[in-house]
Amino acid sequence: MASRPHHPERRTPRLRQLRPLGPTRTPGRLHISRKRLRKAPAVSKEGVEKALYDLNVDRRAREAFTAEPDRFAARYRLTGDELALLTERDVRGLAARGANPMLVWGFWLMLPPEGERGTPAYLARMRSDTPRMHDTKGED
Repeated sequence: MASRPHHPERRTPRLRQLRPLGPTRTPGRLHISRKRLRKAPAVSKEGVEKALYDLNVDRRAREAFTAEPDRFAARYRLTGDELALLTERDVRGLAARGANPMLVWGFWLMLPPEGERGTPAYLARMRSDTPRMHDTKGED
């Protein structure tokens, strides 16, 4: 392939000169005061969402969660309340804390509680209804 000939009438684009970053303009620097950092909660919803994501996609994470929930929670710096939401499969509570609904649903599908499986049971939990089992009518 032959290269294109340079056209003298075409100007090359001018590059804008950038200012140096300096100590106050470093990339990724957070401008949060120390006082505000002390008031921040120890764990945010990001920790819960990271845990939910790993439980959805990583078999070893699911095995670690079912074997030793406390050790699993320490990896994500989850509080006792957040761990309780996960171990009790409280999908409504997770959603109320602002966790991504798709991650919560995937968590339910990958690690359902005993006797509750599938989307209808998930939706019943989200509505706080008791899940509907097979309708068996006893004859008296």
